[in-house]
Amino acid sequence: MKQPINIVWYKRDLRVDDHAALHRAAASGVAVIPLYVVEPEYWQQKFSSRRHWHFIYDCLIDLRQQTAALGQPLVVRVGEIQNIVSELHKDYSINGVYAHEESGNQWTYSRDKAFISWCRQHKLPFYEYQNNAVVRRLKSRDHWAQLRQATMSQPLIPPPEQIVPVAGLAEGGRVDMEAINGDLRLDIINDVNAEFDIETFNGSINNDFGPDAEAVSRYTPGKSLRFTEGDGSSRVRIKTLNGTISLRGR
Repeated sequence: MKQPINIVWYKRDLRVDDHAALHRAAASGVAVIPLYVVEPEYWQQKFSSRRHWHFIYDCLIDLRQQTAALGQPLVVRVGEIQNIVSELHKDYSINGVYAHEESGNQWTYSRDKAFISWCRQHKLPFYEYQNNAVVRRLKSRDHWAQLRQATMSQPLIPPPEQIVPVAGLAEGGRVDMEAINGDLRLDIINDVNAEFDIETFNGSINNDFGPDAEAVSRYTPGKSLRFTEGDGSSRVRIKTLNGTISLRGR
């Protein structure tokens, strides 16, 4: 039986304090995956820049430390949100995805609409929470000031006392390795029978088993590598945001 989990999708709200989505997801009592998705298409847009990424990168390091102290470190993936959640759904039973309403631009708005539609198609509950004075779906701005005041006067939401961690990711012939900053190395002693899924957002991949890594995009410095050795009966997944990934055979 798959482990039931909730996913908290972090976008711009990179904190644990006063975070309604995290608070509600953790209060359910099931395991929670705090998830941040690095979206290559977003970073190809004219409105994004290296300075933006440096700021977010520092925030992710802090957030990972904060969520780890609560019980479950932040999980970072690279790709489209639909594909990432779909991959997680193969291994876990997702009770719901929790997120804040994002006040962004047309790109983020279109991405959110597409994800909401995808969740409906797959009968996956998606819960959004207001986190600022922007009130969606108003037919007029009459009485907006009262609505804003009601929102801004609400007490701050404390961080959850605990996040129930996800069960061991290495069960059933599976190896999962992940880092935000730093190199990762996997030494394999015996014959290999596994599917490999390797990706770095900003780094290189060294592989002793044959195939060379490919560029994720001509707009970003990342590399990816997917291949199968032997009968592919196991799974090896290694991800890092910034660093070199090495697969070494002995």
